[in-house]
Amino acid sequence: MPRLLNFSVPPTTRLAVGGVFVFSFLHAFLRYRSYDPSAEESRTEPSILVVVPALSYFFPWAFLTATFVESNIITLLLTAIVLLNGGRYLERAWSSRELAKFLAIVSVMPNIVAFFFCVFTYAITGYSNLIYAAIRGSTSIQSAFLVCFVQLVPEHSINLFKGTLHLRVKRLPAIYLLVITILAPFYNFLAVVQAWTGFLAAWTYLRFYKTNVIDLTTGTGMKGDASETFALAYFFPEPIQSIVAAISIPIFNFFCAIKVVAPFSAAEVERQTQQRSAMHGRAAPGGARAEAERRRALALKALDMRLASSNRSAQSPPAQDSIVIPAAVDSEPSPATKASD
Repeated sequence: MPRLLNFSVPPTTRLAVGGVFVFSFLHAFLRYRSYDPSAEESRTEPSILVVVPALSYFFPWAFLTATFVESNIITLLLTAIVLLNGGRYLERAWSSRELAKFLAIVSVMPNIVAFFFCVFTYAITGYSNLIYAAIRGSTSIQSAFLVCFVQLVPEHSINLFKGTLHLRVKRLPAIYLLVITILAPFYNFLAVVQAWTGFLAAWTYLRFYKTNVIDLTTGTGMKGDASETFALAYFFPEPIQSIVAAISIPIFNFFCAIKVVAPFSAAEVERQTQQRSAMHGRAAPGGARAEAERRRALALKALDMRLASSNRSAQSPPAQDSIVIPAAVDSEPSPATKASD
């Protein structure tokens, strides 16, 4: 029990987990207070904490808080577990500020996309329930965290059912999106929009904007991740990678043309691909082994630098007073030499 009490949780992760419980219980209380048996169920949803397209113009903060609102205890506990474990890992790998920024991006953007999806679909079909539907839940964060793990530990494996089933981390986003796409329409179709948008928002941020790759030769950070193994197509099974590439490359070229993203040079792609192979390829499949390999490489680099510095010090010219005496001895003949002459 004392060990559980001393269980350290970084501040941003602690705030996110606490926010899920606070916003979910507050939303449940408001929903109970505003429940009207005579009204349609879809129109009794309080919109102060979740996104309701017909009403969210008056509550812009709901585009952030809606991600931390769950409607039942099962999804609430699942979200808390995901945020606690995934957020703690990412916050220690990045920083509290970077995790907070990332959570804001993958929370707000999917809710905005879901909002416009409902509005445009209503404009086309006239189905009024869409603009009174509640947009909420953390499926966008779950898919975004999986993208982060693919970048950090792509070659790790998860063993299920006593080792009978092995799942590689880099395959988890595609599996999660497939499961959500199949199951979500039976209880919340908007979760599909949130999950896919969260996946794309996380990948775009890590691919082009976040400083997430450290160049060990210069000690500086590099913006984005240009490695071939982090391209969008590699998140999907090989049979459909060519289809994903055929769709994503023209879109990428368009965004490059309007200066939203900057294209990577061939040298950047080659360098970062080699770095990712060196960091992850040799150390698979264990997390402790990967960390040990990384630390060993850094220690060897530091040792080489110290040895090089020591060699330069040993090869420096001797002090001035150490060469004056021999010169004087050679130039002034001794008394014995004078006597012999």
